[in-house]
Amino acid sequence: MRHPKSILQPDAKQDFLWAVMEGMPVSGELEKHHIFGGARRPMSEENGFWVWLTNANHTGTSAARNRLHIPGVHSERAVDVLLKAMCQWKYQQAHSPQEWMALVGRNYLDEGMPLGADAWPGSLRDRLLEAWLGWLDGQTEEMEEGSFVPDETEGIF
Repeated sequence: MRHPKSILQPDAKQDFLWAVMEGMPVSGELEKHHIFGGARRPMSEENGFWVWLTNANHTGTSAARNRLHIPGVHSERAVDVLLKAMCQWKYQQAHSPQEWMALVGRNYLDEGMPLGADAWPGSLRDRLLEAWLGWLDGQTEEMEEGSFVPDETEGIF
């Protein structure tokens, strides 16, 4: 059985965080990161909830040793939640929030921002929120007319 492409980067095999945070296409030795792991890894694979990452951005523990100056997604909850929020936002362009909840069971968006972003650590929060807003701006420019856009007034977030 062939699994779908990543919903966040369907046509690129490059580090997703480098592309989002710095606008740079970094490739080479990349690792597949399932945005929802553990028991939900098959669900991630089946729905394209995964991205390509360098080892430093995937499992790295030190921001100082990472050229992007962030800890890897498996070491930093804020980076993990950022990817989950991006995945949810993208999924909900073609599906309802109710479908997301039935599939994943948790909302990662809060009034259009990643859940808990206000509590992320200082400079990391600033960098991740800048990346979120830049990515979101790029996504809204690419949206096709008539695609589903969550309405904050409906209590979705």
